[in-house]
Formats: sequence, structure tokens, C-alpha cells
Amino acid sequence: MKKMISIWDKLLIHLPAHGCILYVGFNTIKEEIEEFLITKEVLPQAFSHFGFVVSNIDSSIDVLKTFDSEISDTIIRDWVEAYKVYVGRIMLSDRELEFIEPKGNSFFDMFLKEKGEGLHHLAFRVNDIESCFEKLKKNKVEAIDSEPLSGSHGKVAFFKPGLFGSAYIELFQENK
Repeated sequence: MKKMISIWDKLLIHLPAHGCILYVGFNTIKEEIEEFLITKEVLPQAFSHFGFVVSNIDSSIDVLKTFDSEISDTIIRDWVEAYKVYVGRIMLSDRELEFIEPKGNSFFDMFLKEKGEGLHHLAFRVNDIESCFEKLKKNKVEAIDSEPLSGSHGKVAFFKPGLFGSAYIELFQENK
């Protein structure tokens, strides 16, 4: 019997995970990061989204739409000045996919130049970004910036990969 390829498998074919979840799957890496955060005294409210760095948001979304009709037609777009990126967000089933198109010097741009298009981060919503940021720094988790910055979901903080292949961790607190 032929195995059905899921939209998530097709997503990984188009936008690779650069070694971090090719063999374990999206849910496993999400659970591993949640457990990691808890051991560092950070309690995420919820998993939010997968972030992919791409060369062009529209063409990446168009390719994914050819795979499956589960992809939402609604695209939320933002410009994030702090990182010099355009952001496009869509829903796939019950998960948000965030596409980041760098337009200036940033760690997103560096990722694209060094690794190409692919999974960049997994994002988790938290209640108090400042407290979570300090707890992770105290626990020797290396942050990208010296403080949380304004992003497309609210106040955001990115932490460097290492334990999870090339996947960064994003924490954010929604704007009220």
C-alpha cells in the first residue's frame, strides 16, 4: 500500500528543516522545546507558529497552495522594522505558518544566505516576556538581542539554536 504524503511532509520538502526535525517531526521538536523551556523556569502559554525564512513570501505560499487546499487564502502581512523583514502569516490546518522575507541586514538575512530557505524558528506565547527573557539569560541560553523587541506578534525575543539543530526559539508577548 502506498503511504500518503502529508502536507507537513510536502512543506519539509519545499522548506527544509536543516537537520533539526527531519526524522522526528514537527510535534516532537515542539514538545522538546516546550520541555526545555520548562526546565529553564519559562512556562509557555501555548505554541504559536512555525517561522520559515524565504526569499519571496508570495512565491513560497503559491508553491504550498499547489500541495493542498488546506492552506488558508487569508494572508496577514506586516513589516517588522526591528529586523528589516516582511512577514506573511497563513493558517495550515490548525497551525500558523509565518514566512519571513529579509530586506536588510539581520539574523534572518544571515540565515537565508548561509542555509537557504527553511525552518527558522518555533514560537511560543508567554505572559511576561521580560521575565522569561531574564530567566533564559540567567540559565545561559543565548539571546539574539539584548532585550525583547517589537515584532509582528507583539514583543518578541529570539534565542540561538543549538539543542534543536538550526531552529531558533521565539518567545513573544502579544500586544494588549
